[in-house]
Amino acid sequence: MGAPFCTQIGHTGPLRWSECGRLIPYLEDVLLDFPELVVVGGHVGFPWLDELITLTVKVPNFFVDTSAYTLRRLPPAFVDYMRGIGADRVMFGTNWPMFFVR
Repeated sequence: MGAPFCTQIGHTGPLRWSECGRLIPYLEDVLLDFPELVVVGGHVGFPWLDELITLTVKVPNFFVDTSAYTLRRLPPAFVDYMRGIGADRVMFGTNWPMFFVR
């Protein structure tokens, strides 16, 4: 159909189970089973940044967005990734109007 699949990656909000946001093995299974599917992982993937970086290098149809984080709250390792090998794999994402930048 040509439409990307967008999904939550990384930890969930407070007092919620975060295991469903773990990239390996869950999302990796989908990426490998459906190699033609373009997938966008929303919410940076923290705290599993090593897994995120590995999957964006390994799987050419996997991208990530910055939603759920204001610029100053992005993990330093993710900023380094965006400036380096992830420069063409990261998209701006927003949770507006949920975040109010002050």
